[in-house]
Amino acid sequence: MKQKKYLLAAVLCVMMLSLGIVVYGQSEESAGTSTVMDYTTQFVGTWEADFSEFPEYADQGITGVAVSVFKEDGTLVTYLDGEEEDTFGYFVYKDYYIAVGEDGSAEVTLYKISDDGSSLEFSDLEGNWMLTYTKTE
Repeated sequence: MKQKKYLLAAVLCVMMLSLGIVVYGQSEESAGTSTVMDYTTQFVGTWEADFSEFPEYADQGITGVAVSVFKEDGTLVTYLDGEEEDTFGYFVYKDYYIAVGEDGSAEVTLYKISDDGSSLEFSDLEGNWMLTYTKTE
């Protein structure tokens, strides 16, 4: 399963790099009319999840409030109970969310943002729910 995740991450990275090269090659005049969608902008902001609201995590002894700050530059900073935990690079493509660790490791999940943009749900690649965040900023 991990090999599938890494393979999918690699394929998506190559696709995103290819799209980036195509977009970069456009003139500034035509860049504003590009048909390439920027899925990342929906993530920018602060999202919060209280693990105590999810019995699945409480049963595992995981508690506390997780905060994820998605920045415009593709950086994600995570906090647990107010303490900084990790920093990742991130990008999204269609329904896939890819987090890249400082060591170069990548994790691929599915995501869905609510119609009103107030909640962000993550699922594994088989569609099994993992966590739901609420947008706070």
